[in-house]
Amino acid sequence: ERWVSVVRFPTSLLIGEIFDTIHIYYHMEIKLEIPDYLSIKQWKEFTSMEHLSDSEKMIKLITMLSDKDEAEVKQWTPMALKQVYAKVLDAISDIDPAFYPVFELDGVRYGFSSISKLTLGEYVDLERLAKQPQENIEEIMAILYRPIVKDRFKGLKWAFKNAYKVGLGDAENLFKYYELEEYDSSKRLDNAEKLSMLPATMALGALTFV
Repeated sequence: ERWVSVVRFPTSLLIGEIFDTIHIYYHMEIKLEIPDYLSIKQWKEFTSMEHLSDSEKMIKLITMLSDKDEAEVKQWTPMALKQVYAKVLDAISDIDPAFYPVFELDGVRYGFSSISKLTLGEYVDLERLAKQPQENIEEIMAILYRPIVKDRFKGLKWAFKNAYKVGLGDAENLFKYYELEEYDSSKRLDNAEKLSMLPATMALGALTFV
């Protein structure tokens, strides 16, 4: 996670007296602790905010991605809310699709299941879930990526990225060096929950093959 010093701006307090009003100005600095990336779970929630008003959307995003709760955010001024929202949005704007055929999460190695090798059971479930890809993105990932049960990764280079790491190499070549756990639809929801912690960029990259 990272600290972002979001904004420093003047805030006014109005003190009413019998004959005049005094404006007192002071500076307030807001600091947020936000994640290094937008997870699949967060991306899904973020993209489902269309029904909210602009202010509600800003509050929800800030509380979802930071250490601030809704009650605290509602104490800010409208100007502060807009400035903080703009900074947070800018910090998570880099969500371009990125495809990795192999990665490791929580000590478990996962591999991408080549679309051409899907079983009928995998294909039927994938086809159904892909009708609403945004709503079912974690479950789609749980079909496309499954634990590796056998591999020949000797000499494979890994890139460490926060709580996970990815295998480096050409996808077509890597496909030849591992075997996946057989698809079991009863495990899909559990696996989907685990994979929902991955960066949204990885899910968007995988969806380009669906």
